[in-house]
Amino acid sequence: MALLVQGRALFLAGVRLRGALPGKVATGGRVSVQRALSQRVLVEADAATGVAVMKFNNPPVNMLSLELLTELVISLEKLENDKAIRGLILTSERPGVFSAGLDLLEMCGRNPAHYAEYWRAVQELWLRLYQSPMVLVAAINGAAPAGGCLMSLTCDYRVMADNPKYTIGLNETLLGIVAPFWFKDTAVNTIGYRAAERALQLGLLFPPAEALQVGMVDRVVPEDQVQSTALSVMAEWMAIPDHARQLTKSMMRKATLEQLVKHREADIQNFVTFISRDSIQKSLQMYLQKLKQKKG
Repeated sequence: MALLVQGRALFLAGVRLRGALPGKVATGGRVSVQRALSQRVLVEADAATGVAVMKFNNPPVNMLSLELLTELVISLEKLENDKAIRGLILTSERPGVFSAGLDLLEMCGRNPAHYAEYWRAVQELWLRLYQSPMVLVAAINGAAPAGGCLMSLTCDYRVMADNPKYTIGLNETLLGIVAPFWFKDTAVNTIGYRAAERALQLGLLFPPAEALQVGMVDRVVPEDQVQSTALSVMAEWMAIPDHARQLTKSMMRKATLEQLVKHREADIQNFVTFISRDSIQKSLQMYLQKLKQKKG
C-alpha cells in the first residue's frame, strides 16, 4: 500500500489525469464484464458507458474488516488503471445495509501491531476514494453509520433510499470513540462546520429526509429507484470534460488530503494509543457483548 503514496502526490499536485478523454468510446471486446476479486467485492464494469458498479458483499452487514478494506483498495486501483472506466457507483449487495462501518472485532482484544495495520488500511481506503480521478456516486441502499457514512462522504454525489429505517452519520462518540481529524474534515467539507460539529459530538444518525436537509446526501428517492438515479446522475457528471473536472476536484480536496498524507504515521500512533487504553477496550467489549445479546 505504501507504493500508492508516490502516485498520490502527483494527483494532489494536479498532474495525474485519467487517460480517457471526453467522448472517448471503448472499442473491441465484451461491453460488460463481471469481475470479483472475491465474494466480498463484486464489480461489474461496462466499457461502453465507462461506468462500473462496485457492490459490498461482506455478510452480514458489510463491516469493514481488514480483508474487505484490502480488497476494496485493490479493486479501486484496478478500475483506475482501466482507461475505459471513468465513473464508479458504490453500493451494497446486502439487503438493508450499505455498510455498518469499521469492524470492532479488528479493534478489540488485538495487539498494537494489528491495530496499526488495520488503521493504515482504513486510511488507505479513504485516500484512494477521496482522491479518485473517477466520478464516484454512492447509491446508499441501506443503513450507513460510521465508516459506511465516511465512504459515502468521499463520493462526488450521494443518492439515498427513502426508507426511515435507514440512517446515516458519523456516530463514533456513541461507542466512546473519537472520530479522527480526517473524518471530521470530510464531514465539514460536506455539511459545513456547525452542522458537522453538532453531528459529530452527538453521534447523530440521520434518517433520509434529515440527511437530505443537512446536506449529507444529495437526493432521496424510492428504494427501487436508487440504482437508476445513480446512473442518471453519473451521466450528468461524466458529461463534463475529465481533465477540467479532475483538476477542480483535486483543487477542492488537496488541502484535506495533504493533512493526512503529512501526518499519517502520527495518526496511526494516536489511534493505536487511544484504542489500546483499558477504558476503551472495556467500552468496546461491552458494546460487542450487547450486540451478541441482541442477536441471541
